[in-house]
Amino acid sequence: MNYFSSQQSPRIKKFCGLLEYKPRWGLTVQAWLILLFVATLTGLIAIAQIHDFLAVSQPIKAEALILEGWTDDLVIEGAITEFKQGNYQLLLTTGGTIGKGYYLAKYKTLAELAAATLIALKFPPDRIVAIPTPPVKTDRTAASAKAVKEWIYRSKIDIRAVNIYSYDVHTRRSWLIFKTILEPEVKVGAIAHPAIDYDEKKWFTSSAGVRAIISETIAYLYARFIWQA
Repeated sequence: MNYFSSQQSPRIKKFCGLLEYKPRWGLTVQAWLILLFVATLTGLIAIAQIHDFLAVSQPIKAEALILEGWTDDLVIEGAITEFKQGNYQLLLTTGGTIGKGYYLAKYKTLAELAAATLIALKFPPDRIVAIPTPPVKTDRTAASAKAVKEWIYRSKIDIRAVNIYSYDVHTRRSWLIFKTILEPEVKVGAIAHPAIDYDEKKWFTSSAGVRAIISETIAYLYARFIWQA
């Protein structure tokens, strides 16, 4: 007797009560090739677009420019240029305790160090406000944003919009965090200073670029889906 005859159920065919045959749908070779092509294309698009996504620049008309104090001196120079072009009233510097050289340094926080650097670059001292970030082990950007919010509230200065000036691919995360903490009372725009250590269009050919993209992508996903203000 043929135990796999067409007279048996097309769904389950049994043999001596010990084995059973269950037909199922499966992808053809052509389907797998299509999926591989789509996955490859998606990956290439992601590689091409990820840097521009993270290094976002969407400035708004604002009374104050916020400079993250941990950034390079070239970024500080870029912030000065933006300040002059953007017709801002104040430049706010943020940043926590200096991690190395604290006991030797004249300035104890990155906010104060950035402010001093601005003054050394002939920036008007009366337009600078250093807002040190309280010591924290994690979520330093969030702590900076909270310090800025508290200062705006205490200062009684009419600041309804700010632009956060950050470095390269860190900007998307900073923008998200500052928006979450300051809005809707204070609108937040973002300006990314160009990368210094690698070619933005060919970031995947540089170890510095790859490290920056990977670390900031992970950090942004954490801030976007896990972190809570």
